Amino acid sequence: SDPAGFLYWTYLVVNDTDPPLVHSISYGEYGGSYDNATAQRFTAELAKLALRGVSVLLASGDNGVGCSRRVVCSAGSVEQEFDFPSSPYLTMVGATQLEGDLETGATLSSGGFSEDYNLGTFQADQVQAYLDKLDAGTVTAPSR
Repeated sequence: SDPAGFLYWTYLVVNDTDPPLVHSISYGEYGGSYDNATAQRFTAELAKLALRGVSVLLASGDNGVGCSRRVVCSAGSVEQEFDFPSSPYLTMVGATQLEGDLETGATLSSGGFSEDYNLGTFQADQVQAYLDKLDAGTVTAPSR
């Protein structure tokens, strides 16, 4: 799960003359364990893939975001950073679970807020509605 390995993979696929159109990544590491320059370089390479019609799917992680709402991570707020690699140019896929006859999103596999990318305007209303349901100060502010 070395970030350099993810970059190397993107370079290989970008330079492939006939790449597979769908790729799946099922592993990663905590979102705060890499530098922003690496995240931005990875995103630039994924944007090149998207222009070629290549889709990248990524498992959102076995532990959900960096900390759960039950764990105070810093300054009384819950950090909601998701796993690396992450990018606006890939699709993160979470797990589901059965609760009786009802299938729901698994609490162990969830999204989060990026420390690397700004909130898209198309998401603003939904994110604000979600934040309005939370206790004040329970989610860190950057880029949400």
